[in-house]
Amino acid sequence: MEKNTMKKRKLTIEEGLYLLLAGTALLALILYVSFCLDNLMHSDTTAEVILSKFLADRNELISKEWFYSTEIRVIYTQLVMVPLFKIFSSYKLVKLLSIFIYYAILLYAWHMLTKRFTLEKKWIFLGLALLLAPLSNEYLDMMFIGCFYTTQTICMYLVLSFVLKEKKSRNMWIREGVVLSILSVLLGMTGLRYLASLYLPMLLAFLLFPVLEKDGNKKENWQNITFSLILTGFAGIGFLINKFYLAVQYSFDTTSEVSFVPIDEIPDRFLTSIRLMLEFIGYRQIQVVTPLGIVNAVKCLFFLAFIAMIVALFHKRMELPAKERFLLYFFLMLFLINWYMLIFTDVLQQYRYWLPVYVTGVLLICVFLQHFRPATVFQKPLLSAFLAVVVVSSLYGELWQDVKYNDCAKRYAYMDFLENNDYDFGYATFWNASVTEYLSNGTIHVGNLGGSDGKAAPYEWLTPKEYYRSGYHHGKCFLLLARTEEAGMLKGDFTVMDDAVCVYQDEYYAIYEGQQDMYLFSEGYEPQ
Repeated sequence: MEKNTMKKRKLTIEEGLYLLLAGTALLALILYVSFCLDNLMHSDTTAEVILSKFLADRNELISKEWFYSTEIRVIYTQLVMVPLFKIFSSYKLVKLLSIFIYYAILLYAWHMLTKRFTLEKKWIFLGLALLLAPLSNEYLDMMFIGCFYTTQTICMYLVLSFVLKEKKSRNMWIREGVVLSILSVLLGMTGLRYLASLYLPMLLAFLLFPVLEKDGNKKENWQNITFSLILTGFAGIGFLINKFYLAVQYSFDTTSEVSFVPIDEIPDRFLTSIRLMLEFIGYRQIQVVTPLGIVNAVKCLFFLAFIAMIVALFHKRMELPAKERFLLYFFLMLFLINWYMLIFTDVLQQYRYWLPVYVTGVLLICVFLQHFRPATVFQKPLLSAFLAVVVVSSLYGELWQDVKYNDCAKRYAYMDFLENNDYDFGYATFWNASVTEYLSNGTIHVGNLGGSDGKAAPYEWLTPKEYYRSGYHHGKCFLLLARTEEAGMLKGDFTVMDDAVCVYQDEYYAIYEGQQDMYLFSEGYEPQ
């Protein structure tokens, strides 16, 4: 073989520019979380850190002694943070390292999936830049700080990568089928999330081939349908384990109680779903002639361009290779299932639910750029340049704005008071509880209030059960309230501590102290 064929091909200028763009987005995220991690930390995010420390102390990966939220964490952030807590004791360091690990695994999953398609490196790099660009505050929070949806994205990419991998022998089908079946059961045990956002869209996408493509490879079609049906079945087994075993043994809100909404609510929910799409890509209510107003305009154009690219791909779908067509069908089924749930059922409408749709759509942008045949030589470079502007505007519109605002800054004063006065246990409403414990590095434990009565009862959500057991704590106990919450207590809307004394006040928060156990213990409450 000649020497020149042994040499690796150097990156072209265009590839280098897009790689630089993706690297800039990644570096910006790394710098942000390294120096500004507190800026967007809240009780949802910090509760996952506390859960991981709780599990590490008990040598568990799931626990009956924890109140989960809408699902039990089977494959989730604790798989990364629990081992880290075996090495490090700092909550902030463990959280930071877990974020970096997630970034690395996400890049690997992206690489594995993009290998399955006929894509040039430049479009893979540009798509990666769009994936890493913090389109909106919610995308930044859910994907790159809280990492709530990062696990889901990684699992989705890897499962699709395995499914689309060319299987050259029967043994290969069996070997990879066993691995995927085990993973499918574990993902199904999480709840409906993976069934709705991965397995059902995958099965429906393969079913579209014989419907839309009469002259396709029938043998291959039925192999893919059978394989995806088996995986969906194993995910369904995992869901049955979740519903009939885990839901009984562990404390979390299942999603099986979702119901259809009254028909007169459907028009409003439809309009809300459109608004959520725009908010997800970063649209906000702001003055037009401002830097952020320009960012808004860029995001709106991106939204329209994205729709146009999907429509064009569907129109020209038969010109695409089979795997790219599968990805298109998968995206459409995922989008329709997601949209259906948001419009016709009573699931809480939040724009984070569009995240799985977007991270799939980013791959389709790469496919479009690869196969798009422009009418003029200027169209594709202009589109590529516009997408680069979307990345840069996202970095400015989200990261740069959030660098200047620290949501935890107003907490540092009361944290100093609590630590200087040797408090080790107290209560607060949910959005003030876990974040306070996190900022104390676990030296101050804080239980949630705001349950069935909306104010003083225990709030059984992302918190250890032991905090609410009689006898867990004796001695002085603090109550932390935002000043707006304090006003309700002073009016007598709710009572938490008998004869509580206000020991601290600032512009944002007030702290009350009680010398005896809180009333919710004396009332005989015991967590189930």
